[in-house]
Amino acid sequence: MKFRRKPAVIEAIQWNGENIKEILEFADSSFIDKDSYTLKIETLEGTWTAERGDWIMKDINDEFYPCKPDIFDETYETLGYASGTSDFTELMKMGILGNAEGELTYFPEGSKITLK
Repeated sequence: MKFRRKPAVIEAIQWNGENIKEILEFADSSFIDKDSYTLKIETLEGTWTAERGDWIMKDINDEFYPCKPDIFDETYETLGYASGTSDFTELMKMGILGNAEGELTYFPEGSKITLK
């Protein structure tokens, strides 16, 4: 059998070694190891170390994980969507609709939707 990954919109920030404040505000399960000055992230599988260039991503269950840049690039594409965007026409063009609770739904290209 073959399987295809379900479309999911995630949030991510790339760790550049200097944006520690941004990372710590984004991923509340992350911390700096004071002995090695490395970025650590508490996950369901244990504590992971992020290296410069890794993406810190928040998955659909609101868990945070580091992801190597090559794997991230193969798996995800930029939507061009910034948090707080409210232009309905732009969201429609990108195949993204939001509800009142702030949840987003992604419709792959070619999907048919009917608005009432």
